[in-house]
Amino acid sequence: VEGQNLALGKPASQSSIHLHDIVGSAEKAVDGNCNGDWYNNSCIHTKNEMNPWWLVDLGKPRKLSVVLVKNREDCCGERLYEAEVHLGNSLEDHGRANP
Repeated sequence: VEGQNLALGKPASQSSIHLHDIVGSAEKAVDGNCNGDWYNNSCIHTKNEMNPWWLVDLGKPRKLSVVLVKNREDCCGERLYEAEVHLGNSLEDHGRANP
């Protein structure tokens, strides 16, 4: 369905969780809050690590026409530089084995 957020409320996970004054846990990316300001408690955040990843399980195979990646707006936009999006049903290497 065009315009429908298929990831909304679905199970999500990530390689690590940045713990500071706010917790950047994976489910924040699928909670419907699209505010790009970290201090509005709406962003995910991993620790500073090699090859971080974030994953959402849509529950069943779906045909997608658009994948929207929303970046932080308050700072740090460069952190998504060279980010990759992989789509598929393989969990091998946390989804990175998918095309």
